[in-house]
Amino acid sequence: MTDSMMGRTLEHYRIDNLLGQGGMGSVYLATDLNLRREVALKVMHPHLAARAEFQQRFFQEARAAARLDHPNIIQVYDSSFSEGQLFLVMEFVRGGSVRDYLKHLYAEKKYIDLAEAVDLTRQVAEALHYAHEQGMVHRDIKPDNVLLKPASSGGATGEFRALLTDFGLAKLAEGGVQSITGQPLGTLPYMSPEQCLAEEIDARSDIYSLGIMLYELAVGQLPYTPGTITEAIRLHTREPLPPPSQFRPGLPPALESALMNSLAKAPAARFQTAREMAAALRGVEEALASGALTLPETPLTHVDSLNTYLMSRPIPEAMPPHTYQPVTPGQAGVDRLVITAEGRARACSRLRRA
Repeated sequence: MTDSMMGRTLEHYRIDNLLGQGGMGSVYLATDLNLRREVALKVMHPHLAARAEFQQRFFQEARAAARLDHPNIIQVYDSSFSEGQLFLVMEFVRGGSVRDYLKHLYAEKKYIDLAEAVDLTRQVAEALHYAHEQGMVHRDIKPDNVLLKPASSGGATGEFRALLTDFGLAKLAEGGVQSITGQPLGTLPYMSPEQCLAEEIDARSDIYSLGIMLYELAVGQLPYTPGTITEAIRLHTREPLPPPSQFRPGLPPALESALMNSLAKAPAARFQTAREMAAALRGVEEALASGALTLPETPLTHVDSLNTYLMSRPIPEAMPPHTYQPVTPGQAGVDRLVITAEGRARACSRLRRA
């Protein structure tokens, strides 16, 4: 797959490789030619970058994200508009995302090690508490936005660090520049009930989304899989939460309790701060380490360690052929269907306006 950005230099950043694409832009591996280090460059789609209002809000959110200083939040180094390109410069994390790791697990028919899943989620909860205290709500907590960094110290395992990324981007999409006015923002399976209803949200919405992610890690599947916003509203606001132990018998009661608390339908019934959630998860970690809690037997034959995964994680030479292509101005806010066969994209059709 060719990309017109490959090999270009924006200011003093040389673009070396395409890492991923999303609804608002593409992420590249780049080299900071001044400091001689690898960075991640998030380049906004041109039809967004051309809008003065979007540029203003982009720099506002970039400055806010750059002020966040926490070991479990990605570092934002710079932001700029150059040669018609609006971009954010961030720390490059070689380990990939939790989503990448989950895809690896599913392909191998494995579970994540439960102690590592709890440790990872606790790290994200601590990052969220810090951000919430700074007045920032993430709005889009999901495995795609949690990166995994090999580390000599950091988590309970001492081998990896969870890094939360994309602060401010979900908020940036508000105001009609990306979505139709009034359409709820977020990722359907991870959205809180109040987010689905496009109501005012606060830190407790992030807690719900993080609870969904922990459920997925601990159980091996999502509690809800909505395909439309209407279905998401019904499932998240009215459908009872399937007990995690229903799918993974023997799950430690303390962990199931933390999950049920974080996923309460009413914000007032959840953990009221991410610090409370982190404390509950730390208690589960300590009980697991002491042997006071036993791990459930799994019908799968293996668990997978983050250590092994991270140590062997390569940088892809190129994105897979089925990666979504950047949208054109006429496609903004329009659903697209990509049909693939034997690893190649065959057709792309516009379906309906969201």
